[in-house]
Amino acid sequence: MPYVILALPRSRTYWLSRLLGCEHDPSRFFPHRDHAVGYLNDGHDCIDTALGLAWSSIAPALRRDLRVAVIHRAVPDVAASLERIGMPPPLEMLHLLADRLLCIPAMHFPYAELATYEGCARLAHHCSGAILDPFRWEDVAAEPVECDFAAYRRDAMANAHGIAAMYGGEWRR
Repeated sequence: MPYVILALPRSRTYWLSRLLGCEHDPSRFFPHRDHAVGYLNDGHDCIDTALGLAWSSIAPALRRDLRVAVIHRAVPDVAASLERIGMPPPLEMLHLLADRLLCIPAMHFPYAELATYEGCARLAHHCSGAILDPFRWEDVAAEPVECDFAAYRRDAMANAHGIAAMYGGEWRR
């Protein structure tokens, strides 16, 4: 069964995408909300740090067997992490997204659980039904991974129209 994991940015999402072997932040390419629905209904697995903003408008059209998980990290910690990499944190948007993530019917995971095999295994089992290989977890846990923020910025700029259609004004409400 397909799954989607929703979270705030800087919540180990890129690392988890490597651990679980799924797409990271595919919504940066979506030209509109219908594309997000189609992508998820076609059975793609992913982790996304922006879909939570539009979740209430796309959820009714999603397949019923889609497994949904939400990772929660404190906004001040996310903001500090964004600051450390030179990205000014959009606090209003982060608070809005955090509030929306709390309301999503899903299995919810605290960020701190992702530092343990047990927490990651519980998340992996919820998402895919599979047992997480402890040796894979050890290998990936030892890797210092960081997504290519320059590439993500380029993707966002190239799809500015699509991002506006997906989220335009959404975070201001």
